[in-house]
Amino acid sequence: MTFRPILAALALTLCPLALPAPAQDSPFTAAITVNNKAVTHYEIDQRALFLEVLRTPGDLRERAIEALVDDRLRLDAAERFGIEVSDEELAAGLAEFAARAQLDTDTFVAAIGQDGVAPETFREFVRTGIAWRKLVQRRFGPRITITDAEIDRALTLAQGGSGASVLLSEILLPLPPQLA
Repeated sequence: MTFRPILAALALTLCPLALPAPAQDSPFTAAITVNNKAVTHYEIDQRALFLEVLRTPGDLRERAIEALVDDRLRLDAAERFGIEVSDEELAAGLAEFAARAQLDTDTFVAAIGQDGVAPETFREFVRTGIAWRKLVQRRFGPRITITDAEIDRALTLAQGGSGASVLLSEILLPLPPQLA
C-alpha cells in the first residue's frame, strides 16, 4: 500500500491552514460598485472627513456612502448626455465654493487639508456638482420660464419682506350649524 494518496489528501486538507489570513481591505479596494464603477474605502473615508469639516450632521460614514453612490449615478447620467466639466468651469466652481467660507481656493484647500481632506476629494465633489447642474440645465432649462415679477418676489422674500399680508378681520371662520 502506498502512502501517496493519503499524503495527497492530507496535504489538501492541511493546505488551507498554511495559507496566510486574508489581509484587511486596502483603502483603495472597492467598497461599493455602482454601474461598474468602484467607490473605494478611501473615497468613503475622505468624503466622511469632508462632511465633518463642513459640519454635516448625522452618521457621516452613511451620508458619505449615499452621497458617493449619488455622485456615481449623476456622473453616469452626465456622461450619457456628453457633458464634461472644463478646467475653467472646475476652477470657477472651486473658487465659488471656497468663497462661501470667505476664502480663496488655495486657502480653502489648505484649511481642509489640515483636517486630512485631500484636494482631490474637494475637486471631485465640486466637479460632480457642476456636471449635474449642467445636465439639469440642459434637460429642464428650456422648459422653465422665470418672469421678472417672480424674481422680484423672491428677492423681496429673501430680504425679509413678506409675500402676502392678511388682516385678522379678513379671516372668516364658518360656524357649525349647531352654534348658529
